[in-house]
Amino acid sequence: MIEFFGQPWTVLKTPPPSFGFIVVYIVGCFAVVYWVWVWMHRKQVLVIGLMVLAIWIWDAAWRERGRLLDITFLDVGHGDAAFVRFPDGKVMLVDGGANSLRTEATEAGIVRRVGYDHGERTLDPFLCHEGVFGIDLLLLSHPDNDHGGGLAHILRGFDVKRESTHQILHEIVDAKRIPHELGYAGTVDLTSTTLLELLHPFDAASTDLHDKDVNNDSLVLKLTYGDVRILFTGDIERKVELMLVESGKDLRCHIMGAKHLAVRSSSMLCVRGTRSSLWGSGIDTASRLR
Repeated sequence: MIEFFGQPWTVLKTPPPSFGFIVVYIVGCFAVVYWVWVWMHRKQVLVIGLMVLAIWIWDAAWRERGRLLDITFLDVGHGDAAFVRFPDGKVMLVDGGANSLRTEATEAGIVRRVGYDHGERTLDPFLCHEGVFGIDLLLLSHPDNDHGGGLAHILRGFDVKRESTHQILHEIVDAKRIPHELGYAGTVDLTSTTLLELLHPFDAASTDLHDKDVNNDSLVLKLTYGDVRILFTGDIERKVELMLVESGKDLRCHIMGAKHLAVRSSSMLCVRGTRSSLWGSGIDTASRLR
């Protein structure tokens, strides 16, 4: 019995009910209980119901028309994860935090899971709360556990339409037949509402996926929405920062993820002189940026 109800298909994920749904539910319950009164005053009830429905549809359409770019940086401890919802409703996930889950046996022979999977414990509840059950683009900046460990759970449990990744998640991606590719410099074709530009790696020749220097293989993504520019930098270090500066690319931004802030090899020279907001941890580089 436990094994049967433990199957993935026995769990139905639903978003929290909206205010409109709650109102309709309460009115429906009232109509069922007092159906005689409703039937006797059906014309008046119908007119009022149509008026409420018209207001609800108009309000939903107006909010949809006025939707803005929404970016949420999730707290995954030492790691990174960002959720982006574009004005046209498409969604993108950049990295997924760490996965430290492992199994161990107790003295009594009981096998239990220990550790923490940010994909299961942080990203999954957040996406369900947002009513998101499909992801249009998933980006893994580089194959470190603190950036990609949590993405395995997302790939297994969500409808991912497209992925740009390294080798770490290929087994799951191939099994689910998700279109995927290695990301190189150029424009990402995802939405007409926002410009997405990959600034690094420059090309296949500049990236060695078999070396141990995975930080400097990180994807660097620039997102431009109107006059606002956001820079996702993965875990690039001074070497790549200098290469980006020397490349002549426009690195000006309003918001930037400054990774490895406490590491002296990461100075984020590419934003010196710009008025940028930083997210990350540590003070060493942040103090130098001032």
